[in-house]
Amino acid sequence: MTATVGRSETTTAPPLTRRGGRSRETILFLIGLALIALHVLDDNFVQPQPGTSPGDHLVSGLVPLAVLGLAAARHRRLV
Repeated sequence: MTATVGRSETTTAPPLTRRGGRSRETILFLIGLALIALHVLDDNFVQPQPGTSPGDHLVSGLVPLAVLGLAAARHRRLV
């Protein structure tokens, strides 16, 4: 009886990285979050609805920005 041992596992290449060791996926994710954050800032504080001041939009502007910040901070742990 002859037993053969072979490697049945396939190795995959690590994701392509840029400076800082970040993958393209991470870079695109962070760019997307930055664009969403820019839109939230613009919508709530730079160009609020007519008849309202930027101070009227503190909660509706800061809560989404905090959530986006948490998503950016936790993305590396999730990938």
